[in-house]
Amino acid sequence: MKVFIVFAHPSAASLNSTLKNEAVLKLQEAGHEVQVSDLYAMKWKAVADEDDFPQRDRDKPLNYEAASGVAYNDGTQSADVAAEQAKLLWAEAVVLQFPLWWYGMPAILKGWVERVYAKGFAYGRGVHGKASYGERYGEGILQGKRAMVCVTVGGRVAHYGPRGIGGQIDDILWPIQHGVLFYPGMTVVPPTTFYEVRKANEEAVRSFCTHYVSRLLSIMETDPIPYRTQNGGDYDAYQTVQPRLPGEGAGQFIHQSGTPFVAILKRLVPRSSRRSILRETRGVLKPAEDEGERMTNEEILKGTVVKNCPSSSLKGESMESTLAGKVAVITGGSEGIGLASAQHLAARGAVVFITGRRQSVLDEAASKIPGSVITIQADASKPAELKHVFEVVRNSQQKLDILVINAGVQTKEMLGSITEEALDYQLSINFKGVIFTMQEALPLLVDGASVVLLSSSTAIKGLPARTVYSATKAAIRSFARTWANELKDRRIRVNALSPGPIMTPAIQASFLNEESKQAYRTQIAGAVPLGRTGQPEEMGEVVAFLASAASSFINGADIQADGGFAQV
Repeated sequence: MKVFIVFAHPSAASLNSTLKNEAVLKLQEAGHEVQVSDLYAMKWKAVADEDDFPQRDRDKPLNYEAASGVAYNDGTQSADVAAEQAKLLWAEAVVLQFPLWWYGMPAILKGWVERVYAKGFAYGRGVHGKASYGERYGEGILQGKRAMVCVTVGGRVAHYGPRGIGGQIDDILWPIQHGVLFYPGMTVVPPTTFYEVRKANEEAVRSFCTHYVSRLLSIMETDPIPYRTQNGGDYDAYQTVQPRLPGEGAGQFIHQSGTPFVAILKRLVPRSSRRSILRETRGVLKPAEDEGERMTNEEILKGTVVKNCPSSSLKGESMESTLAGKVAVITGGSEGIGLASAQHLAARGAVVFITGRRQSVLDEAASKIPGSVITIQADASKPAELKHVFEVVRNSQQKLDILVINAGVQTKEMLGSITEEALDYQLSINFKGVIFTMQEALPLLVDGASVVLLSSSTAIKGLPARTVYSATKAAIRSFARTWANELKDRRIRVNALSPGPIMTPAIQASFLNEESKQAYRTQIAGAVPLGRTGQPEEMGEVVAFLASAASSFINGADIQADGGFAQV
């Protein structure tokens, strides 16, 4: 792969320079070719003026557009402009890297665009006249090349969200991504955006570098922003979107086909998992220093492992990328239903975070999950550790599309022998843990997100020795109803999933021997109309369904996936 980075930052000691240097090093180590135009170091001439055309008659008024076209066609462009055009033609992937200054790119980079994008080169190509506007917006001299923006931002993620005071980052980057990059034909992938960069500590910088390198290594496989092409039939003779096409109102998102990409809220992952993208690393970004309780660096770094696992445990399965670009968090994701859910979501393209109390078990689980998975060691009964989970997600992905609250425990006591310890243990995870997980996730959840709460068929079945457990699972059913109503203005769907008897590792471990295991199966066969126990993989399928657009009209429901156990 041939990568051309156009870099605009004045300081060689800056975070941007560190990112650029690490990217060049890692790309070259991986066997890729890299060219960099460090505009400040080059002392790039940013002003487009008469000096760009020394052979022009200066007694006549300057028409820069016409003059650049003549110079390009005659081969009389200034040497610096011609050299940059040659780099663009050489490249297979083009990256504009810069700090966000006053809601745009630095003037030196804007000047690079104005001078290098000459008439006849970047615009003014193809047939013009009547309904034809030439080769642009998906066509042109740079068609077939990949392009990406890498931008550093001083403000917080929330400032640039849909309701942020800084304006949505999509709108800020629109002139660059759609205008500068897509206009001459390049295929634009989602941006790499780093927030709160002035607060980045050493660990944060390492995490930034790892993320940036991973984006560059995967740039040719990453799903692009689905911009409509000018000449693909989506626009009428006046270059407005055809009224027959979906989309309401105005604004940039109507110029995307299918599901619009929201840059502040998404980072796409490669469609293919044929190669490892992320190196295993520890460390996440330093959290925003909000008022109130703060977390130490040690707490922030605790138990975070990022992996991209190319192997799939879903052997023989062919998964469509129905969740490409989605970010999911699954609590209790290291075993059983949680692990199966993670496998199915990741196989469909989602970036998946899984939590659990034991790092060794999380590591083993990560090796079984296809695609991008991030493990976070956390105890669901401890609000501070739940806060840590979503700090990691915020700093890594800046949003959350899918939340699966699966962490839960069960102890069995007959009425009369219920201890305070057993009561508190189950309530702390199954009740309190669910509430605080939801509350910590809420600011990150995008409008239209899907939340799946793991309940149980015992909530309605009334099985002996499960007084506390069944009550906590019934509460979860109530949470789904209440939260679906509370979050209706944001179109966040909240559903409960109530599995029946599922052969999870916890159930397997409870058997003393093969005889007791067979006795359990015989008992279940008589109680479940389907005549068998369920498998975690079957529940993972249901979770993936509830997380996807296929369940878009299901909200506040309790999905009883129990083989008929509690239904007849």
